[in-house]
Amino acid sequence: DTFDVLFCKQNTNVKADELLTHYYDASWHDLPAEDAGYRYTYAAVLEVTIQAMTDVLYPTAKAHGTVTSLGETSCTQHGHCWSTSPGPTIANNKTQLGAVASVPHVFESSLTGLLLYTTYYVRAYATDGGGTVYSSEVVFTPGKLRYAYVAAYLSDALTIIDVSDLSNPSTAT
Repeated sequence: DTFDVLFCKQNTNVKADELLTHYYDASWHDLPAEDAGYRYTYAAVLEVTIQAMTDVLYPTAKAHGTVTSLGETSCTQHGHCWSTSPGPTIANNKTQLGAVASVPHVFESSLTGLLLYTTYYVRAYATDGGGTVYSSEVVFTPGKLRYAYVAAYLSDALTIIDVSDLSNPSTAT
């Protein structure tokens, strides 16, 4: 008889064509060195994660990500993609940071051209021969200006207006 064995948890210690020995008694356990077992087919999967945004100062922000696992083929491109709609893809705004040779690979992207008080959705991505994979989504809204002061001429006097924090525009002085 033949049958398929479904492993519910990824076993990253087993490589292609190694003999995986287990017995079942409500959970799988490794058998001591025995010659019996199941042939385990190992398939590496490209994976990428995203971390919190930093330096969110209009009109830019920094996105952070990590390629945590390489797929069966070379990772040819990675970066971040963003949009004002949920679920951004590489068809939207994106950075292109090139190939990845080893993991973990930590990376950072500068997102530019952002609008003040606009909500953005960001995902990290990585591409290999099997296609493009995406991380979960991070949402942020730029609410501070990068420039600390704006000069305004009022009457004949020069007045300096502090707009370093415009998260509440009514508080600008």
